[in-house]
Amino acid sequence: MIGERAFLLPQGFPAERDGFPATGDLQAQKAGISAAVASGMWQTDPAPLEENLNGVRCLRFCSPAPRRGTVIHFHGGGFRIGCPEQVGPFAARLAQHCGVDVVCPAYRLAPEYPFPAGLSDATAALAKLCETSDQPILISGDSAGGGIAASLAALCGQMAIHPAGLVLLSPWLDLTASTASYAANAASDPLFSSQSAKTAADLYLQGWEANDPLASPGLGPVDAFPPTFINVGSGEVLIDDS
Repeated sequence: MIGERAFLLPQGFPAERDGFPATGDLQAQKAGISAAVASGMWQTDPAPLEENLNGVRCLRFCSPAPRRGTVIHFHGGGFRIGCPEQVGPFAARLAQHCGVDVVCPAYRLAPEYPFPAGLSDATAALAKLCETSDQPILISGDSAGGGIAASLAALCGQMAIHPAGLVLLSPWLDLTASTASYAANAASDPLFSSQSAKTAADLYLQGWEANDPLASPGLGPVDAFPPTFINVGSGEVLIDDS
């Protein structure tokens, strides 16, 4: 449950909408991830700190060295599955080797919470993080989380927030799922496909226009982005997005 938030969303931010329960295979996937978390599958040593940022549950992986900044990282999963624990091993290594704290929000997922709920959570968490930190903040995300990170970077100007950088790891930035690399790299990318992208987009958008730049930041202006690092494999279906 998202608690009361002590900040205002940017002007023109879409209103949240009701979703519907996951069914069938997706429900089983969500349950499987929850069971894996409970069993300690993605456990790290040291364990992360759990904190609440404007009503959003987050895991903070702390740097063992003097902290030079903070990375807020959004996990992937097609906007419908995934959790901060899954990216825990990555976040812990980043914290260990780069001298940064890594904060991973548990943003709300489709179909129970369609667009823009996840982006609303991301905005809330970043706003609170900026209130409580006097060091550089970088925005990061992988796959669908990369899309949320990019949308968030585009909103920062309206929020008077100035991130030090943006990190996009195989980001999904175009929810029309119409780029040529879906067909060109279908045989080399076992993790994502045109059909799975369209299914995930439908569950997330639930009638919202896929070409809205807030949902598909790759279709909008990027002139307000901070210095940006993008990492993608040449055989991925998302290479055209990148």
